[in-house]
Amino acid sequence: MSWVIIAALCASSAPTQSRDHATEVANVADYGAKGDGAADDTAAIAKAIETGRPVVFPAGTFKVTSTLVGRTGSWTGAGPGSAYDSNASPGATVIRCAGPLAPCAVPPALMEGLQFDGVDRRAVGLRLGEDGAFVGFRRWRRIHVRNFDRGIDMHNFFSTALEGIVVQGNHRGIRISPSHAPKSDSGYFTSTAWRDVYIADNDVYGLEVSPPLGDRTWHWENVIIERNGASGAYQARLENVSVSAVGLYLEGSPKVPALQLADTTLWATNGFASGTGGIDLQSKPNKLFLSRFLMSSKTDRFSNLSMKAYLVARDGSFLQADPRLVLGDHAIVEMSEIAGSGFAARAHTRDVTIAEYGDTVSFDADLGKHFIVSVTNGDAFTIQNPVQGVPGGRITIRIRNVSSVAIGHITWGDAYRLAPWSSPRAGMSRAIDFQFDGRNWVEVARTPADVPN
Repeated sequence: MSWVIIAALCASSAPTQSRDHATEVANVADYGAKGDGAADDTAAIAKAIETGRPVVFPAGTFKVTSTLVGRTGSWTGAGPGSAYDSNASPGATVIRCAGPLAPCAVPPALMEGLQFDGVDRRAVGLRLGEDGAFVGFRRWRRIHVRNFDRGIDMHNFFSTALEGIVVQGNHRGIRISPSHAPKSDSGYFTSTAWRDVYIADNDVYGLEVSPPLGDRTWHWENVIIERNGASGAYQARLENVSVSAVGLYLEGSPKVPALQLADTTLWATNGFASGTGGIDLQSKPNKLFLSRFLMSSKTDRFSNLSMKAYLVARDGSFLQADPRLVLGDHAIVEMSEIAGSGFAARAHTRDVTIAEYGDTVSFDADLGKHFIVSVTNGDAFTIQNPVQGVPGGRITIRIRNVSSVAIGHITWGDAYRLAPWSSPRAGMSRAIDFQFDGRNWVEVARTPADVPN
């Protein structure tokens, strides 16, 4: 990625850099900005922006009391300071937003080396995108956003790259949605890349994404999401998007999901989750493709998985579950919820398969040895004869009553040979083993009584 870095260079004989290069850049100090953190520098910065030239901010703290709008040119600072230091580091350029601004700034296409500080969390930080019009070709680099009500609002944008971005210590982190605008439109975004992005310690959420029309291409590289959502429901929520991530790091906040997904496709390579609330799939048809992905603790789990949720985990991915499941190289797994926490998997080994519950339930004996039927109501249903049976082959069928009522009458296919069947009570399960004799499926064992789900 190439970046346009605009710097004011001074000749050795010149008393100030801006006088020799007045036609090249607009240094806010030359327009009266003090940068001492006390004086109101809004008017001086606005005058520099109005020149239409690239705007340069020297090191210092620049107090602003109304929205800065830079629709053309660029803003370049001396640097945003340390990512781990909430105070202004020596030599940093800080734009301090005083008052309930909405937003503090609408930056230009090119921006680098600035920290935006909301002070008391009353203001919105940065805004990218507008209702009814798409903005594009934005390049923001080495930008820190702290202490705002919302750090960054984004929607309706394309061909945009964020690199070295820190969004930390806000009430809410980044929101990509048209819902913040007075007249919301059906927004989306496309051709977007995030690299070296750090989202941490934001109270309600770190990232919330829900564009009505979705996104077209979104690539993450080295994105860290940690310790967000202490007063919210998730660290990050992705809805109606497709994300390709290389180097995704999730940590902290075990009481809420690290990721909450809805109608989303996520490709993640070299991922790591530790001590989080796992991944919540919201009972939606999400698709996850994981490669070399480590979920390292018991709280890093999948929850609310629908029958249509799908997971491919390969190249030594390790997923923690209940019971623990280790996926070897090139394991293909389909994930489905079994009424509560944990999951079952269908892999190349085909150990466990989730049967789709409905008026009829069917099994393919070539796909597994253990079949689970989670019954969600009191309706009668039919268990059809298994297909693809091999003489001598065995299967186990487990019936789980995940409803609050008695299970309706079960009609077994005519190839089953079994003793009278008693369905489990609410919250209970029963299992039965069959062996195929070449024609019929003959009962060989069963659980003698109800067992808890």
